[in-house]
Amino acid sequence: MIVVFIYINLYKYYYRIEFIYISKYKKNYNKYFDFKKILFNFVANKNFIKNYNLMEELLDVKSARLEKLNNDEFAQFISSVLTLVEETTLEKLNLKQSLIDTLKKYQDDLTEASRQSRYNEDTNKIVELDKQRGRLVVFLLNTFRNERNNVVEIRKESANILYNISKNFSGIQLLPSRQKTQSINAFLKDLSSGIAKQHIDTLGVSEAITSLSDMNTECQKLIEGRAENQLSSVMINTRTVRKEASKLFRLLSRYVSATYLLTESKESANFINLLNKLITDTTNANKKRLAQSNINKSNTPNKQPKN
Repeated sequence: MIVVFIYINLYKYYYRIEFIYISKYKKNYNKYFDFKKILFNFVANKNFIKNYNLMEELLDVKSARLEKLNNDEFAQFISSVLTLVEETTLEKLNLKQSLIDTLKKYQDDLTEASRQSRYNEDTNKIVELDKQRGRLVVFLLNTFRNERNNVVEIRKESANILYNISKNFSGIQLLPSRQKTQSINAFLKDLSSGIAKQHIDTLGVSEAITSLSDMNTECQKLIEGRAENQLSSVMINTRTVRKEASKLFRLLSRYVSATYLLTESKESANFINLLNKLITDTTNANKKRLAQSNINKSNTPNKQPKN
């Protein structure tokens, strides 16, 4: 009965040894059952209580609640795990190259997914920039037209000259994004001519023109980058990638725990300690991010309903 009790309590370590042994010898069942006999003899040995106490002191990989992490936190965690593996080496951890290669592929997919997320943010930024540059175009055209009625002669003269230069650009704020970019470039080029500069200063719109130029340049870069991404990217299903990457991480943890249980090597012990610290640090950082997010939400004033 005592042997059975100890055997059951050793199960969480036993299945890891069994796992790595089967992986090493594959389907050589004779060796496998010989191994189970050796393990049972270890438990049934007259020094089993001493051995059991030793087992209780063995290191193990902490439980990592990866599902709590956002995509960027998850990708960073997997990247850090891969770095630890590389520094320790596969041989000392008894890990397969294929496992690490697959995990690296998932990490690359997560990095690409993060880039695609930023691409979506760029799309929103393009929409906002497009609105702002449209407003500036309308402001400048309206200023040139309205200032023609100014009672101050010098402002009236400058407005007439600038109106004649820009009148053909009326309505460009309504054009599609790409066509609007080109039209604004032409508009700005005409306003940068020698004859227009002093009149721009007279009306005090040089700052608005500079802002329009900066926005148009930024919008053009974002539009071109978005087009390139659309041609080269295959959308990543982060849910599937994270699920498979989590499975591989748990598999990696089992291998490492079993390796330490069999060899008690300094390298495997150091790896487990570093991995546990990484898990703790990642968990704490996640909690802080969520706490700060909740604080920000609570400090955001609620919109009053319209009467």
